[in-house]
Amino acid sequence: MATLEAVEAAQTEVAAIRATDGGFIDARLQRLDDHLQAILTSQQAQDLAGQRLKKTIALLQAVEQRIQDALQHLGCVGSEVSETVADDGQRLDQNTVDDLLSQLGI
Repeated sequence: MATLEAVEAAQTEVAAIRATDGGFIDARLQRLDDHLQAILTSQQAQDLAGQRLKKTIALLQAVEQRIQDALQHLGCVGSEVSETVADDGQRLDQNTVDDLLSQLGI
């Protein structure tokens, strides 16, 4: 369940609890607790995914630097490599990225 959906579901349950007039509300309170737990779990997963991505990027940057150092040591001229990347205009929106990360189990 996405974070926004969990928050909306929790808000719906809160409204239902407020509308209850002396009724039995334990089941609704449990559902509210479940929704809030889903929010917490979702946020923790996103935090872990972000940490993994940062570590991966740092590792790739370190590898890139070592390759550049090796090329310089071998006498290869750094200007032979183009630093620019052609922009093809394609963009990904956040939902597409979230879906991809979800499919990868991140």
